[in-house]
Amino acid sequence: MEAGDSVVVWAPEFWDFPAWAAGADLMFAEAAAWDRPIRFRGGVGGHASVRTISEQAAHRGVRRLVYAHIGRPGLRAIDAGLKPPAGEWGVEGRTYSLRFSDP
Repeated sequence: MEAGDSVVVWAPEFWDFPAWAAGADLMFAEAAAWDRPIRFRGGVGGHASVRTISEQAAHRGVRRLVYAHIGRPGLRAIDAGLKPPAGEWGVEGRTYSLRFSDP
């Protein structure tokens, strides 16, 4: 999604970080896996881990990262008070804007 010079990316499920998300101003990414990836049966994709996504998003210049597709491992991490190395947990009903100060 583009709004003027800003780019918002919706990437709720991926195995490899999507190259087209590089440089996004705001990225909604998956969080189905916490510290290790989840591979789909038959090796046809899967879920990258939050730890890997945060590292790759930072490396690829994503300005704000929000985890939206939160699976059981991510929910267990939230319940344990864990936070992603980069980015923030998405909250149902919250409005996200293209602001770049701390959430």
